[in-house]
Amino acid sequence: MRFLLAVLALLAADSAPTQSLTSDTGAATVTRQAVRLQQPAAFVITDIVAGWIPEIDQGLIVLIEGCPPGPGCPFTWLAAHRTTHGAPFARVPELQPGDVVAVVGYRYVVTSNQLVCCVWQEFSPSATLTLQTSATDGWLYIVSAEPEK
Repeated sequence: MRFLLAVLALLAADSAPTQSLTSDTGAATVTRQAVRLQQPAAFVITDIVAGWIPEIDQGLIVLIEGCPPGPGCPFTWLAAHRTTHGAPFARVPELQPGDVVAVVGYRYVVTSNQLVCCVWQEFSPSATLTLQTSATDGWLYIVSAEPEK
């Protein structure tokens, strides 16, 4: 029983206790806490850098516009390669609405994943988090996400 409670506690990172239950078995008092488990992130980004094409071509995930994720940041626009240069955004096309994306410790929920034409057209992100990577023939994958509540 202690092992199971320890495992649940480890799985409940960033969880908040919702209820405390105490029972007296005669030999010992056992306290259990009900926890809210978070959905595991479908995609995790641990490092981002400011830059543009030279940094993207180094295989980095680049903050191309906006501010670093976190409170007070109205939008973050990140870009990286999908099939070359280490392919840090290889899984971006697989993200679906409802998936959780963790970016440097902040969690977002995907609201859409679109295939947008074309690289040379003006694009303005409207989401709090935008992930961009190239598809083929000048098309782009654009993933939009909002902070997890």
